[in-house]
Amino acid sequence: MVKPAKNRTNNRRAALRLLRSRSGRVDATANLMRGYVQAAEPAKAEALGRARVRAGDFGARLLLADLLADKIGDRPSAERFYRESAAEGHPATYNNFGCFLSEDDARAAEAEEWFRRGMEEGDSLAALNLGKHLFDQQKYEPAIAVLLRAAQDGRTSALPYLARAESRLGRHGEAKQHARQGVEREAPTAHLAMAEVLAGGPLADEAAVEAQYLASVGESEEGAAFSFALWLNGIGRPQDALEHYRAAAEDGEANAYLNMGLVLRRLRRTDEAEEAFRAGIGHNDAQSAAALAELFYLTGRYGEISEAIRTARNLHLPADELAELEALRSPGEQ
Repeated sequence: MVKPAKNRTNNRRAALRLLRSRSGRVDATANLMRGYVQAAEPAKAEALGRARVRAGDFGARLLLADLLADKIGDRPSAERFYRESAAEGHPATYNNFGCFLSEDDARAAEAEEWFRRGMEEGDSLAALNLGKHLFDQQKYEPAIAVLLRAAQDGRTSALPYLARAESRLGRHGEAKQHARQGVEREAPTAHLAMAEVLAGGPLADEAAVEAQYLASVGESEEGAAFSFALWLNGIGRPQDALEHYRAAAEDGEANAYLNMGLVLRRLRRTDEAEEAFRAGIGHNDAQSAAALAELFYLTGRYGEISEAIRTARNLHLPADELAELEALRSPGEQ
């Protein structure tokens, strides 16, 4: 049976970008390029960036690389300019190139290397992003060491990630302390981190956990609605969970549709469950297609199972899970 998704689809790639320039001309170029982007004219921004590169402006290659990566979508050209920017010694390149590489799971090791180079050059943002990247890779021990360094350098955004990493390793006292510091310093997602730390600790106080989740949702912290819904469903409050899964879906969280559908299926609200699974399929979620096939089986709609399985296959559902779905087909279809 399909299980609920425990992670958000977009909880990675959260690394920040930093642009530092030593040239007033590049600052002016950056402002003009941003103006073109805001006016939905990225081609003009690209032409300006390329012109400043040809003119030899220090930092123009980094500006152009960021533009090509984030707005134009020309990743091969972006990588070339990131490497040229690193060669000319622009200090923010290590961090930004690390962010770029971290968007490809197959290049996680390269991203780590570039973040580390930036940290070694004294860039606290690169240290923060390295810690977050290591956390995403579930390398909690090295993540803690790097995040401590970033926090000591004034990066308060490191505190929630530090608390989560410590919690994963069972260091609940330290995790709670750093989560509290994050809340006191108004770090992004600090209330969410505190909620998750409290929920994962011994003798969790549900009222205290819920208060932190409500504060997180109230401040529109990234990922709050999805995490709150997971927790609510886990403690036996599916109706309340549905409200927050819907909010997460409205915020663009694709996995919320799958989880919403599974809750609705368990509540025997099959029409709504089907709608949720189809919405997940619309966001290219193979697990939603698998769940739809299971729903058809459970409700006796055997003739529709094959199409749902085909959709799951087209969305690259793992082979072992496809094999399980095949068993749902009626004998005449197998």
